Amino acid sequence: MSDDAGIVEKVLADLKTAVGAKGAKAVEVYEFEDNHQQNVKRIEVKTLFELKPVCNVLGVSLVGRDGSSRTKPELADKIVLQLEGLFPIECQDCGDKYRVELGKKPIMRCFLCGQGAHACKFSAEGTRKGSVWICICCWKKNEENTDREDTKDEKEEPLTVKEDETVEGE
Repeated sequence: MSDDAGIVEKVLADLKTAVGAKGAKAVEVYEFEDNHQQNVKRIEVKTLFELKPVCNVLGVSLVGRDGSSRTKPELADKIVLQLEGLFPIECQDCGDKYRVELGKKPIMRCFLCGQGAHACKFSAEGTRKGSVWICICCWKKNEENTDREDTKDEKEEPLTVKEDETVEGE
């Protein structure tokens, strides 16, 4: 077992303990080897009774920014993001491996996924009011998406048909 896998197991065990028996049912369906969406799908089928303790411990609000109650898929998505934010990650600035511990507040969070930053001298420089930080994982995903967009041969033009025309093959 790798060091990271051992840490992930400990994070999950600590979270199960923190959320109690009800919430543990929502945590135990999480699979580290699976992708984000697969885990969201497994967690979103849990009852609100099982999701609420997990939300409380991970700091996931049951209410969205607009004041409306979040749906179970929205809660599951936020739960997975916050849970994965507790796993080890490499600092994009100093290269150190770190993790944010359950119950600890990071100095800043990724604008896209909520991953916490650690307090190295480089990330501390970016904590000015109004600054936005993006973690290395989101940065890489963004670069991959940008590269894919740049390599598309040509954009498909939308198909427009006038009333008196027919589309080939009809």
